[in-house]
Amino acid sequence: MNLKLNEGRVAIEVKKIFEVFQIREGFTPNEEEKIAILRNHGYKNPQRIVRVYDQLEERLNYLANSILKESEI
Repeated sequence: MNLKLNEGRVAIEVKKIFEVFQIREGFTPNEEEKIAILRNHGYKNPQRIVRVYDQLEERLNYLANSILKESEI
């Protein structure tokens, strides 16, 4: 499998796992909770996955805000 496709699949799976947790528990998990959640789901390096996932989320939010600002002009 192409590495980029695998990374995308993992990112989507992780996002769904965190969304289900947030719906079920009623709050957004912090970093330690995210690591524990992924460890419970059988991921091998949850610290790295959480770090990369958080960076990706931050970048996507930045890009979305930039697009919104441009559309307001």
